[in-house]
Amino acid sequence: MEGLRVVRVLKDAFPDLKINVQDMFSVGDKVTVLVHFQGTHQGAFQQFEATGRQVSYRSIEVYRIEGDKIAEEWVAPDMLSLMQQISTGH
Repeated sequence: MEGLRVVRVLKDAFPDLKINVQDMFSVGDKVTVLVHFQGTHQGAFQQFEATGRQVSYRSIEVYRIEGDKIAEEWVAPDMLSLMQQISTGH
């Protein structure tokens, strides 16, 4: 359920968000995905009000599959890059 909450937060802040899978591979019971996010900062995100800026950042995500479900996930988005793009100092 945590993943759905994160998607809602992102879609509220970046309503035109595009999510593109750039690469995906699996080894054993794990799947690794390289994801690219692009959108326009049109809503509040964390402490930043909407800036109207275009953003682009990546995430590396690893999922452990058990049966036909995701049993565990490790998600490492490049939050530093995203925050630099929406901060007033950028």
